[in-house]
Amino acid sequence: MADPPKGPGPSISVHGNIGQMAVGDHNVQNQTVIGGTPGRRLTVTGKEALISVLKSAGPHTVEMVCSPMGDNEAAVLARDLVIALREAGWSVTVPAGSHVAEGTDWPVGISVGVRNLNSPSSAAVALRAALKSVGVENTPFFAHGLEPMLFVGHAR
Repeated sequence: MADPPKGPGPSISVHGNIGQMAVGDHNVQNQTVIGGTPGRRLTVTGKEALISVLKSAGPHTVEMVCSPMGDNEAAVLARDLVIALREAGWSVTVPAGSHVAEGTDWPVGISVGVRNLNSPSSAAVALRAALKSVGVENTPFFAHGLEPMLFVGHAR
């Protein structure tokens, strides 16, 4: 597996009223939605860079879980990530009920589920590295089932 492209450390800057956050050489955009809550989205540049890195890791399968129910902001970001993963040739399964029950104890941010935290699969390692290469911070967590599992939680 090829290492993701290396660049300068992440630099964060905010531009204009739309709240575009530039992270390193790639962009993750925060958009304003009803009620003034910012939403996370992949920009075109970020999506293209993510697809490139994922393609270099070869095709893999990932399970996408977006939660909790009613968090449309997380669902939109999850959709962006599913599209990028599929365009990179990865197989993405979205299990029934991925918008799981309501609650306030759901994790925030992006997490990658693995069956063994000490020895994650090559697909999990590639997915985490690809996300980080485009400025999408993510943390590993223990998960049963398919590995890797990509979890999109509340915005930070």
